Amino acid sequence: MNWGTKIVISLGVFIAFIASLGIFMMISNDEKVEKDYYERDLMYEKEIQAQRNAQSLSAEVVLDITDIHLIFSFPKEIKEYQGKILFLRPDNAQKDQTFEMKLEKNQMQKIEVMPLQKGLWKIQAQWQMNGKLYQSKVFEWIKY
Repeated sequence: MNWGTKIVISLGVFIAFIASLGIFMMISNDEKVEKDYYERDLMYEKEIQAQRNAQSLSAEVVLDITDIHLIFSFPKEIKEYQGKILFLRPDNAQKDQTFEMKLEKNQMQKIEVMPLQKGLWKIQAQWQMNGKLYQSKVFEWIKY
């Protein structure tokens, strides 16, 4: 066999491989688009508006980390609210935890570090006040 034949055979095998991948992708039954994409899009819009509402307050939510507590400092104008602080684990949603927002007089809330397992946590505060939704930015925290 000469070089020309080997090149033609190699190109033929490559083209057949690419064509078979294309056909497989076209007939695959895996849905790439979620069925409730419209509802999810509306929820995302609400989330963006809640973040904008939080940015319009006098200060941002601040997270200070000590060995014993996570200390959240909220803006002073938060009054008559209902909310929660979410601790989300990207690697395992079953480990997610939710704490009710109970601010002290100085607009702070302490959460003990001890019950939380080691690993990466994404932390976010969500609350409702005067009929508006508010949501803090996401804090990332790695407990060693």
